[in-house]
Amino acid sequence: MADTPTTREPTSPSSGRSPGPAPVAEVNPVHLPDWMRSPAVEHQPTGFDRLRFFSARHNGALLLGVSLAVALLMVIGFAIMVGWVAHGVRAATTPCATPGSAAPVDAAGASASTPGPTPC
Repeated sequence: MADTPTTREPTSPSSGRSPGPAPVAEVNPVHLPDWMRSPAVEHQPTGFDRLRFFSARHNGALLLGVSLAVALLMVIGFAIMVGWVAHGVRAATTPCATPGSAAPVDAAGASASTPGPTPC
């Protein structure tokens, strides 16, 4: 009994005992595909690539800016259309007679104004 150790001592490969199971990497080595081992080929970004990168960085701000620009253009277009319609209504109505102006007379000298209410 004196020659059996009571504590476990670490075994070294030179002690003659088996070292235990082999590491997993030695049993099943990892083989990477070629595209993972070789460096990637750099290429210059094209115009479309630059546009994609820009939109990826500024997506929210770009959407907000375009939305505000479209809304502003709609307001300006609405104001121009209202001006055209209002000008068309003014051009379509007959002008009112001013208080100091005389009523139109026909060739015989009679008043050509029609009896009834005037539009103004």
